[in-house]
Amino acid sequence: VVWLDGQALAPTSFGEFDEDSSIWKPIGVSGLTFGTSGYYLDFEDSSALGDDAAGSNNFSLTGIAATDQATDTCTNNFATLNSIYKNYNQPTFTQGNTTTSSASSGYFNAFSSIAVSTGKWYAEIKRGSSESQIGISSLNDAQTLFPQADYYIGETSKSLGISSGDGKYRIGTTGTTYGSSYTTGDIIGLALDLTNKKLYASKNGAWANGSGTWDSTTFNASTGAIDISAVIPSGEYAYIGFSIGDPGTGFIANFGFPTFSISSGNADDDGYGNFEYDVPGGYFSLNSKNLAEYG
Repeated sequence: VVWLDGQALAPTSFGEFDEDSSIWKPIGVSGLTFGTSGYYLDFEDSSALGDDAAGSNNFSLTGIAATDQATDTCTNNFATLNSIYKNYNQPTFTQGNTTTSSASSGYFNAFSSIAVSTGKWYAEIKRGSSESQIGISSLNDAQTLFPQADYYIGETSKSLGISSGDGKYRIGTTGTTYGSSYTTGDIIGLALDLTNKKLYASKNGAWANGSGTWDSTTFNASTGAIDISAVIPSGEYAYIGFSIGDPGTGFIANFGFPTFSISSGNADDDGYGNFEYDVPGGYFSLNSKNLAEYG
């Protein structure tokens, strides 16, 4: 946010058309003269979001915490949960469409706002207080079946969900031993490899070995791989998402900017995202810059 005291400048003082895409994008404003009452709010300091980067006309904060800062910008847009998409049962979306809750019985589904058909992607889901299925869905099932009936992720043949109750993954309701149960506050990491049609999952940084436990904190592509070639065939798009069963609160998706406190802080190989646990090498957060390069 830029406010110039005593000046009225042309739009080209603040942005330009990208030479490749013709999309209007911002440019640096550090060379502008802001004036006595002018200010430049860059929102970079999460502990003081109202700091004036061009002077001392700082804004005080009311009701804003450090976790309210999001690195989602007009030059790099991160995935959120898609509140526009309609489910048979619609959860309540809060915190910039990163947190969901439900107030009644049934399955409430939430899907990422970005779908992908190739590449390797990483996301974290922090479980709330109710039963859940965390996993992926094909674009077709997410758009045709889930809006029509009380399905959960893993109940259809083109979706896969890892159950909080027993840690099994389900495709079309058939359960297969994978990890073990997970509970309120646990963080499930998903490494989605659409290039090789594999899915991997971790609980609090420990990756499933496929035999009913969460095993090593070191990611190994030859251990715990779930074959998703039938769920997401070549050329089809996948959403990352989850289902809430029965009333529950506080399910939080982290696609790169968390709305819960992170104790360690981990980015992908290109330096994007802020995750609680280490991002496997070659996997990337779901954002527009990574999508342009790897998607």
